[in-house]
Amino acid sequence: MSDYVKNIRHVLNTELMQFTLGKTQKTINSIKQSQKQWIEYLQINDDSVPGTRIIPIILTNNSLAETEQWTIRLGDGLVGFKVVIVSSKETADYSNSSELINYMKECHIDDLPGAIVMCTNGTRIKTCREIFKAFSHLSYSPRQDIIIRFDIAFDEIDKQTGLLKVFLKDLNRREYMTPRTDGCNQYELINKIIYITATPTKDLFNTIRSFGVPEFENLDTDLEKDFPRPKHEDLVRAYKSMKDDAIIYNESDSMPVEYVKEILEKYIDLDERKIIFAPAEIARRAHEEMTEVFTNEGFTVLLHNGKFKGFVEPNGARTPLEVFEKEHFKKKPQMMDTLRKWNQLNPTKSLAITGYNTIERGVTFNTNGFNFTDVIISSYHAKQINKLLQLMGRDHGHADYCKPCDLYTTKEIHKSVVKYIDTFNKLKEADVERYNITDFSKSPSTIPVKITILNDELLTEIMDLLKSYSFKKGKLPRVEDEKKKVAYKRIHEIFEEYKTNPEYILWEDYNNRNKIDLSERCIKTIRRYCGGEGNGRRFQTFSNNHDNRKASSQKGESYDYSLDIACEEFIDGSFVNPTNVMWLTFRVED
Repeated sequence: MSDYVKNIRHVLNTELMQFTLGKTQKTINSIKQSQKQWIEYLQINDDSVPGTRIIPIILTNNSLAETEQWTIRLGDGLVGFKVVIVSSKETADYSNSSELINYMKECHIDDLPGAIVMCTNGTRIKTCREIFKAFSHLSYSPRQDIIIRFDIAFDEIDKQTGLLKVFLKDLNRREYMTPRTDGCNQYELINKIIYITATPTKDLFNTIRSFGVPEFENLDTDLEKDFPRPKHEDLVRAYKSMKDDAIIYNESDSMPVEYVKEILEKYIDLDERKIIFAPAEIARRAHEEMTEVFTNEGFTVLLHNGKFKGFVEPNGARTPLEVFEKEHFKKKPQMMDTLRKWNQLNPTKSLAITGYNTIERGVTFNTNGFNFTDVIISSYHAKQINKLLQLMGRDHGHADYCKPCDLYTTKEIHKSVVKYIDTFNKLKEADVERYNITDFSKSPSTIPVKITILNDELLTEIMDLLKSYSFKKGKLPRVEDEKKKVAYKRIHEIFEEYKTNPEYILWEDYNNRNKIDLSERCIKTIRRYCGGEGNGRRFQTFSNNHDNRKASSQKGESYDYSLDIACEEFIDGSFVNPTNVMWLTFRVED
């Protein structure tokens, strides 16, 4: 398989849902930084380029509403940049790749798009392919006056891993390079890929791993020079999450519509004005049923799905969002601006918001002048943890704009979301340079720690200790057991003393939030390989998992760890585990 994708920079942009420091703003900062870094690189390497530009392509969640929101935010954040939309919608700048490519090949350099925005779907993945061909070494008529490279940003990428695989396969197959022009070197057409999500999943990590990429760079590290991250504890203090809400447990496994009926009947005073966020099932039929439940109680409903996006009144009258926005705004507003305006115009009306896919993520509702009073999340919404977290995230935001409300849900849902928030904050506080799959896993298993002994005298001491007690399995005689305890204790002391001294030990622990703390653990067991068939196969498993940043299942407690050591060199085909390479495995509290 080609190494083209493997050699591209893969950067993860992740924050909690609707976090104080927004993922969109970080992406905008990265766009600003990319062009600057590219120019600096060319200057340092004395490469003469007639003109040069890195153009970001933003692939949004497959939702026109989110595409529009991205365009608005990019326009506000990239002053002077021309942001264009490629979409089948009439209001789009371009409806297909040919129109955009023809423009980009003929326009003045200063009129090139500063950013291209499109949905993530099969058609737009093909659009990307055509753009890459047109401005790469594969083009029959490339521009001669400028070198164009691309940054790719996939928003809500945890939903689109299937299309991501198609995208990456095409990059490996075609290996796009910049055209060769006079006096100019060739470069990979793709500068980097940014993966944007609050909920990185196992599928996402498995997808990039299948292309030889075991982990992501941390965008925070990439931005540190030009856009340093504030202290995480300060960001958390300014963050309103469901942990700040009043939680009312309704332990029912009813479907969303019935669950809402139960909440309205048991808990909510309908004589008071309410703003209720109540997602339904995925089917549009359920959206209409939920709408009817609320309109029958005198609510206006913001119904938001693929077929209709707009306000539904108790008398059945429907006002599409486009009609409302044209009447009250001079340019396309964000959803939160629309709701603020509706709130100003209807200060006594109650409102319910329902739908599913199009309100699950990527859309901001709460702002100054509009806030939920109640949120209703049923067990139906907990089938997939990433979707649950995203839905719950509509109730999160900066404390200046998002206020606490009443949250109706189950105890299990509340517990799982709180655990995710706490785990994520612990990871951010660790300030890691790279993310791997275990950072976002609920499993107590960890990545094997590779210990390479570099000092011959130290290795000899360890080997003598390992041979100082019986190799027999099972319960040892008291004298042999005492020798084993002495050996375990001394080897543990050696690791504690030398693990930070690279002249003696190379200690490779790729666990981030769960790095092992030897001061809080002891050796539970040491498995010694002394020749023979089969009993050394664990070495290869540990090596593969270490290199691919995968966890290895391991028995044990939170206060101990295990070692696998080759007292004789282990060889299995092309794989070799020398005697100075040892493997440490451990578990963390679930």
